[in-house]
This record gives sequence, structure tokens and C-alpha cells, in this order.
Amino acid sequence: MKIFRVMAATFVLLFVIAAGTAVVLAFYLNSSPDPESDESVVFSVDEGASFNTIVSNLENAGLVRSGLFLKIYNKVTGSGILIKKGSYNIAESLTSLEIIGQLEEGKQKLLAVVIPEGVTSGRMDEIFARAGVTGSGEFRAAVSDGTYLEKYGIESETLEGFLFPDTYSFQKDYPAEKVAEHMVNVFFDKLEEVYPDYAMLTGEQIYEKVILSSIIEREYRVPEEAPKMASVFYNRIDQGWPLQSCATIVYIITEEQNRPHPERILFTDLEIDSKFNTYENRGLPPAPISNPGGVALNAVFNPAQTDYMFFVVDDIEKGTHIFTKSLSDHNKARADYISNFRSK
Repeated sequence: MKIFRVMAATFVLLFVIAAGTAVVLAFYLNSSPDPESDESVVFSVDEGASFNTIVSNLENAGLVRSGLFLKIYNKVTGSGILIKKGSYNIAESLTSLEIIGQLEEGKQKLLAVVIPEGVTSGRMDEIFARAGVTGSGEFRAAVSDGTYLEKYGIESETLEGFLFPDTYSFQKDYPAEKVAEHMVNVFFDKLEEVYPDYAMLTGEQIYEKVILSSIIEREYRVPEEAPKMASVFYNRIDQGWPLQSCATIVYIITEEQNRPHPERILFTDLEIDSKFNTYENRGLPPAPISNPGGVALNAVFNPAQTDYMFFVVDDIEKGTHIFTKSLSDHNKARADYISNFRSK
């Protein structure tokens, strides 16, 4: 009986030692290989990669001490860990289970993408594809999705003009439809700041103002002049005059004819047969020629109140213009600019 008690005590002691050793070992295997590090590593999870493959890759990358530990943990706990594909910024100081938690939660590395003011959706498609956010052609297709046009009451065939230019952060291989939807949401948030009563306007009225904003975006260089440019175009529309915007001619050349951006516009360019030619056609073009930013939107929704009918460049380096009411004053300002330009 005494021997049995000794054996039982010994067994308990060995069990306690084994359990303690297992706990210490598990704690060690779970700990970071470099707990004091302030660095992070970009780690990618491919589509369809198994859990065992992922943890082996983590071990090979030096982010975990033991891929086997994580495999055993997953097996013993039966947690059925599901890891989302994508790219992740993983801090080297994280424990193995913290890393798995990040991968399972899908907290991926975000790609910062700068969308300049005044670019078209086609150019955006190139920018997003080059950054790795979407595949080539995916964003261009998404902006023609009728679902979002109907959702926002946009009376157009695409979202062109409603894709607000800004700096965005998206995951790698993010759905193009979600990218476009987010940009439209930002557009309407900005529009509410610029013109809080925009909801009182009809869809057609908003669309017309977006078209004009897209022209102003391509015309102005000095923000303070944008509202005056808008007033000139509004005055021309009221008088039934053609807008005569050089920006629309450049759009025809670069977007419709796929030619390089012209260094200067020729008189023959003003005669190009296109619905976007605002020298040949009166009123607004049929669709936006760019995606306007906040300055252009504010200029069109809150234009200056003037009698100006013309504007012509004054200082090409500064991007300033002279605004005039009469054709004679306009011609004089234009002649003065040409004379000064030639004298230089």
C-alpha cells in the first residue's frame, strides 16, 4: 500500500513536471523570435493556401518560432482557423497566436493611392492597377455598373465626374466595385460640404453642374479664379453662346482621338467634329470630361456673380487670367498677352 502511494505521488509529480514543461515550451514556441523589434514584414497569403502552408511560410519568413507548434495548436483546439488572402504588415514583435489572429481577422496592409484632380476614370483604372488595388480594366468596368448609377440617382451611363479625387487607402486586390462606390460616397460627402442643399436639386441639375465642374477643373490653375470662370460659363449659357472651352478640345484630342496632350491648340482643332466640341456646339457637352475636386465643385455650385463673358490667360507661368465683359476688351487683353509672349 505504501509502495502504491509512493508510485502515485511520483506519477503526480512527473505529470506536474511534464505539464509545467509543456506550458513553458508552449510559451516559448508562441513567443516572438524578436520581441524587441520595431520592424514589420509584409507577408502575403495566396488564394486557396492551406493553413499548414501558411504557417510554414511564416516560419520560413522568421515570423514564428515553430510552424509545427501552430499546426498542433490548430489540431488540438479544433478551432478551424480561416485565414483571408491578401497582404499583411506583420510586426516582428508579435507572438505566433497574435499573428494568426491578425491573419484570421483580415487586417491587411493598405495601399495608399493618390488620385489627382481632373483625371478621367480611364486614368484612374491605370493608377489602381499599377498600385495593385485592382486588375487592369476592372475599375473601368465598375464605373459603368448600373447598380450604383441607380443607387445615387446619377443620370448618366457611367460614374465619370462623381469619382472624387483624393488620397485613398485600399487593400491589395480589392473589389473594383467597392473602390468606385467608396469614391462616390466621398464625392457626395464633399458635395454636402460645398452645397448643403444639393438634395433639393434634381438629378439632371446635379449632373449638369458636375459636367461644368469637370470643365472648370481642367481650366483653372489659380483657385481664386475658379468661381469667376464658372460665372463666365453660366453667363454664356444664359446668353445662348457656345462655352468655347479649350479644355473640351484637349479632351477630344487625348480621350477620343487618343493623341498626346497638345502643346498648343490649333484653329483646325476647334473644328473637330465631336459632341464635346464646345466651340462648334452650344451648351454643355454630353458628359463630364474629368473628375472634379473641391475647388471646381465649389466654383460651380457657388459661382461668383459677375457680368464677365470672356477670360484669357494673362501670365502663363502663374496661370492667371484677365476677365472681361466685352469682345473688344477681350480682344485687347488677348493681343496684349500675345505681344508680351512674343517679346519674351
